[in-house]
Amino acid sequence: MRYAVTGAAGFVGSHLADLLESAGHDVVGIDCFTDYYDVALKEENARGHEILRLDLAEDELDFSRFDGVFHLAGQPGVRSFGDVFARAFLRWLEIQRSVAFLLAQLAQLPRGACRAALAPPAPSQLAVSLVEGWRGEIAHVALTDEAGRFARYKIVDPSFHNWSALERAMRGEQISNFPLCNKSFNLSYAGHDL
Repeated sequence: MRYAVTGAAGFVGSHLADLLESAGHDVVGIDCFTDYYDVALKEENARGHEILRLDLAEDELDFSRFDGVFHLAGQPGVRSFGDVFARAFLRWLEIQRSVAFLLAQLAQLPRGACRAALAPPAPSQLAVSLVEGWRGEIAHVALTDEAGRFARYKIVDPSFHNWSALERAMRGEQISNFPLCNKSFNLSYAGHDL
């Protein structure tokens, strides 16, 4: 199969490209080689891969020639300074990139129906689904009874897993830093990251 990997010069993207190629797939990487971190390191990651130097936010992309696309491009992290403005600026950059990415994806949607009718749930079954939410992965687990009705339905959101990270981030810190750290993690108090 032929796959596109965006962000292919990054750490995760380059390793995914290695893995796909070792499984016998054709891989075309896409990366704009920004200087957000050391470009020489990105060049090293990209060595041996076919990489198109394109910017997802600026360039026209046609993903129709691929069997699948792995979107790993992004500009995560914080700047070398860590005040409130730096965090707000990072959010602004994330929003800019997210909107550009969504517009590019909407332009590439395949033709056809947007939805289809579902069959009724099967009896005595377990179903697990992982969905990407805005804070991270959301796990849905459903269990049906003998009549095909939901007997149990559990949702585990990213905040459930990340509260312990906030606790670790606060170790050894002053209590006055808690509000800023708490809002930086932006976790859901009610467990609803949907």
